[in-house]
Amino acid sequence: MVEALFMLAVALIPLAAISGWWIGARQKKHAESGELSQQYVAGLNFLLSEQPDLAVDSFVKLADLDKNAAEAHLALAHQYRSKGEVDRAIRLHQNLIARPNLSGYIRDLALFELGLDYMAAGIYERAEGIFSELITKKDYRRRCQDQLQKLYQTESEWQKAIEVLRQRKASEVGPVVAHYYCELADQSCKADELSTALKFANKAIAADRNCVRASLLIAHHYQVLGNHRSAIRHLEQVAEQQADFLPEVLPLLKEIFDQTGNHPTRINLLKRFSQQSESIAIVLALVDAISVAEGQKAGSQTLIQAMKQKPSLRGVERLIELQLPSCSESAESLQVIQQLVSQLVQNKHKYRCYKCGFKGNQLHWQCPACNDWNSVRPVIGAEGA
Repeated sequence: MVEALFMLAVALIPLAAISGWWIGARQKKHAESGELSQQYVAGLNFLLSEQPDLAVDSFVKLADLDKNAAEAHLALAHQYRSKGEVDRAIRLHQNLIARPNLSGYIRDLALFELGLDYMAAGIYERAEGIFSELITKKDYRRRCQDQLQKLYQTESEWQKAIEVLRQRKASEVGPVVAHYYCELADQSCKADELSTALKFANKAIAADRNCVRASLLIAHHYQVLGNHRSAIRHLEQVAEQQADFLPEVLPLLKEIFDQTGNHPTRINLLKRFSQQSESIAIVLALVDAISVAEGQKAGSQTLIQAMKQKPSLRGVERLIELQLPSCSESAESLQVIQQLVSQLVQNKHKYRCYKCGFKGNQLHWQCPACNDWNSVRPVIGAEGA
């Protein structure tokens, strides 16, 4: 009971602060006459007695709404929205906007806040209308751009999101615009519109030449068409764009060389990739390629040499797997060690967001936690990929 009362008191502190500020301003105005709006006092009593609906009704009915009262309305509405009580915030903001004598500054501010209310409530069409109206005003241009971008991103309206970002400097928004084009390319792929998907992927590269996602999409396109040379060329670009993402080229690269059977080219390419990246995944792909082309013993020797420079749990796991067939006497012990190492590997995350710390085993081009683009990357090192 004591804890509940304490929590209630804490929750009322912001509202009490807002109320105190407002009453102070209004007392100053009415100091000579000693008058104070009875409607306001009633609203304050409802607010402090935890009857917010009645409090909002009282505040909305205030006949005298000067600048201080209007700002108090805004502060109170903001507090309601931050607590998730969006419907009350909407009522207060709508009431403000409807006032005929409201100053342009307060009206624009209330209108923008109402747009945020609609965003919080998921009423995106109304929010879009408000931000599209205010975006023509210099003081609100950037804020409305941010909100429209967020809205279109939430609704997967990628072309509209691109148009909003195109109003800014290309150097500031290039990487995000590239991902929006990649989203459009993905949609086209799902609709079997491959030529359209390729156009969008090329636009992504034009927006950000370091867009790994676009290079992977283009490589996949050429692989589907059987143009393996072009597919490999675009996979090679990943090393120049962001070498940490080289492990992402391995599945498609394996498909291509399984189809062509060109093992020497595959081995040479993987050797070059292993020099450009610290990823053990590249080394393990190289070991597999050498084992197929030259035998398992040659593959084991390649892994042993690589492990001296790039120690890795995944490397130890594969090394034990390769050694088991030739170690009949200690096979049981090695199997126990392999199981322990495998368990350690499974408990390690493959990807991490370098902005918020989110971890997972699936690559997200947009972080599910902080919604940032380009922040999730493969974990490279002794415990990573």
